[in-house]
Amino acid sequence: MITTTQYTIRHPYPYDSLTGIAWEGMEHLANPDWVWVQVDDYGRVVAGLAVAPAHGLVIVLRLWATPDASYMAIRKLLRAAATELRERDIRGWMVMLEASRISELKLSRLALRFGGKAQGFVGFIYAGGMGKLCQQR
Repeated sequence: MITTTQYTIRHPYPYDSLTGIAWEGMEHLANPDWVWVQVDDYGRVVAGLAVAPAHGLVIVLRLWATPDASYMAIRKLLRAAATELRERDIRGWMVMLEASRISELKLSRLALRFGGKAQGFVGFIYAGGMGKLCQQR
């Protein structure tokens, strides 16, 4: 847990409300060991980061902040998580962004600032549950 002047960055507690800012309807799937939240002095979650480990790196799944979060919230959150990930022997990160969304273009500038290298592609990323994969025909 890292405490700054106005915010605490930590893993979420079971009672933290991520509804509306995380993965609508998918909150129960988040493993708290791979999620960081920034909490203000009133105990409200104002920003968060969710990643998934994969072969020595993490895939950024979700990065969010509420409108009342500090303009430095995301940067502080990323630095705190990166420090802990480095201690876990995670050596890299990746994120997939959609070039047609302005908010994701802003995130691409942040990714470049943190040393990311762009690898463009045209296509789709599909995700689904294991149910149909496990059914025999």
